[in-house]
Amino acid sequence: MKKLLGNSIVFTISNVLLQAITFLLLPLYSNIISTSEYGIISNINTIIMLCNYIVTLCIDCVITRYYFDCVNEEEVKQLFSKISYFMTIVSILGYGLILVSAGFFCRNLDKSIYIAFVMAVISRVFDNYYALIHEYLVARQDGKTVSVITVLFGTLNLLSTYVCVMTISNKVIAYVLSFLIVSIIRGIVYVLYARKLLVPVKNFSKMGTYVHYSSSLLPILLSYWVLNTSDRLIITAISGTSAAGIYSMGSNFGHIVCIFIDSVNKAYKPYVFSLMNNGWEKTHEIIDKLSGIFVLMVTVLSSGVIVFIPSLISLLSKDYADSKYTAIILTCAMFFYGIMRAYDSVCSYYLKGVSRKAKVTWFCTFLNIALNIIFVHFIGVEGAALTTMFCYAIMCIYVHVIASSMWRLTTDRKKEIILYIISMIYIGSILLPVTWKGMAIKIMESLIYIFIVLSLYFKKELKILFRKMINRK
Repeated sequence: MKKLLGNSIVFTISNVLLQAITFLLLPLYSNIISTSEYGIISNINTIIMLCNYIVTLCIDCVITRYYFDCVNEEEVKQLFSKISYFMTIVSILGYGLILVSAGFFCRNLDKSIYIAFVMAVISRVFDNYYALIHEYLVARQDGKTVSVITVLFGTLNLLSTYVCVMTISNKVIAYVLSFLIVSIIRGIVYVLYARKLLVPVKNFSKMGTYVHYSSSLLPILLSYWVLNTSDRLIITAISGTSAAGIYSMGSNFGHIVCIFIDSVNKAYKPYVFSLMNNGWEKTHEIIDKLSGIFVLMVTVLSSGVIVFIPSLISLLSKDYADSKYTAIILTCAMFFYGIMRAYDSVCSYYLKGVSRKAKVTWFCTFLNIALNIIFVHFIGVEGAALTTMFCYAIMCIYVHVIASSMWRLTTDRKKEIILYIISMIYIGSILLPVTWKGMAIKIMESLIYIFIVLSLYFKKELKILFRKMINRK
């Protein structure tokens, strides 16, 4: 438990520090990069992400899952080597075909768009190799190393982006080039680790199992892609690149809560996997408690972000002011995403659970596309955000059902209902004016809200803490 808490804190602090700098620079970028240019950048990243899922089959996820099946270091090296060789083959074949196809489809567009696309592809290839090292370190629960590398590359990325955007006239090329520079350096990190981990592969007998597992995850990750990024393509087609840029900026703020969710999940997921290896009888009470704490964290963070979003958006230029509505709705969507993550580790442990989850994600994929076309046409960019929230709510409920059936999870429903009611009352603070006085009231209400929910979940622990403080005095 201490290792989980320690790694969670380390991951969270590093990601928060990194993202804090990123958000401080958003007002600068919003005044330099036009909404149209930001829309083009967003669409390029969206297409590359889709291509990467299809080409690699998300094979890097295999390391996190099957690391715990390895009984010694030699088996770990065999696992890493097999995945690395597979990544090399599919990258050469898959991305070679994609670049040729992109050249044909972009022949009538501005040449700079195709150049930016090629640069983005090269960046993605380097990042894929780095992802193998990242998954390896996460599986080892080496939080300090992962955090140091994350902060280092994040800082380099910010500096590179700032220099390129400020000095190169073509902002699309500048933005993509900044990521290419850092991705090449990430590739060097892979080489340094691979010198110790890459070994001659004795046989590829387990490769079929690995591909089966990763390909079972593919529909799920593709669904996440559709839910989080494909809406930009639909917005571009219906409302133009400027609207896509506004939506992308709102999405940046709407995903703030994911900084914490994904940071904690890096430590939470491998820790739960290691517990589940010991069987239900010994560990079910711990997993039940951990999932409840995860739900508490997600609810508190989501509520707080919703309350303070109007103040954060006010830092942007007037061109992006309307993005606050998108940000609020997407924060609600990320609330459901976070609740889903609380139970997703149990699902991902079992191949059967992955397959069952894939079915609902496919359903949500097609539902998302259909609703996006309808809602964006009649409501605008907020319609895309509402669609995302609705689909994540469906997935959240279904994943909870799967996890409960496969691991017999038990949740304190009464406590969760009280938590949600208190949170809804607190969210009413969003109606306060965006002034210094309004900000002060929000901060006071936030402190009271946190104290109430902590008392709800940790009443005994708080009593012991207060007694110790009184005794010391």
